Amino acid sequence: MSEKLIYAELMTGYFHNGPAWIGFAKSSKSGKTLYFNGMALKRGADGYRANYWDLLSGNAYWVSGVKKRGTNRHTFGNGTIIIEKRAVAAFLKHVNLADLPKGLSVETLLPAAPQPEFHKRENLPLEQWLGQRRFLS
Repeated sequence: MSEKLIYAELMTGYFHNGPAWIGFAKSSKSGKTLYFNGMALKRGADGYRANYWDLLSGNAYWVSGVKKRGTNRHTFGNGTIIIEKRAVAAFLKHVNLADLPKGLSVETLLPAAPQPEFHKRENLPLEQWLGQRRFLS
C-alpha cells in the first residue's frame, strides 16, 4: 500500500464547513480505497459535493491532494483543519513554509491500516452490499 498526503472533509450533514483533516492515507492496490483516520474511504460518491464515502458509516467525504497555496477548504467553507502530527513536516515542505498557518490544529489521528470489517463489507454479495450501503442524498 502506498501512502500519500491528503485533505479530507466530511460533507454529510455539512456545507463546506464540516470537520476536515490533513494527513497520510494508505491506498489500496487498486487505488479505489483510501485508508485514513480509521476509515475505509471508497471512491465514487456523488462527485459534486463528495468524491468518496466511508465504507462503514456511509458518510460522504471530499478528498483531494493538499494544495500548495493553502486553499484546501471551499471558498465558502470555514473552520479549523486538523493536521496529523506525523504529517506536519511533510505538509510544511509541500507548501514551502517554516511554520504552520493559522487555522490548523495538530492532533494524532487513528491508524490508517485496513481492518477486517472493511474487507468483509467489501466482499459481500452485491444484493447484500447494496442493502447495507446508505445512498447519498
